[in-house]
Amino acid sequence: MSKTAPPTDVYRAIADPTRRSILDSLRETDQTAGEIAEGFSMTREAVSQHLKMLRDAHLIKSRQVGRYRIYTIDAGGLHDVFQWASTFSAFWDDRLDRLEVELANRRKSARKKKPRKSKN
Repeated sequence: MSKTAPPTDVYRAIADPTRRSILDSLRETDQTAGEIAEGFSMTREAVSQHLKMLRDAHLIKSRQVGRYRIYTIDAGGLHDVFQWASTFSAFWDDRLDRLEVELANRRKSARKKKPRKSKN
């Protein structure tokens, strides 16, 4: 298992909010370029350029069905991103564990400082 970062073009591809929206819509169902374009207020040519970048980054793939090109998510490219990002989980686990200990210590300290009500 490689711990190196995926190619930069994957990050460039997912950095754009339009391309992330395309990925979100393809997560629901496979679509033609025309169906994808209907969800955006831009030309089909602009959508095609976004689709090309996603394809080149191995984030989507397409298949020809008759005269239509059907687009679908290519989990391989996203897997590389997830695999790289997961290398930071130990960092966050450690930070969250320390935060949990600190909060528990503060709660204990606050309870000790509270004056007890006397029984009269």
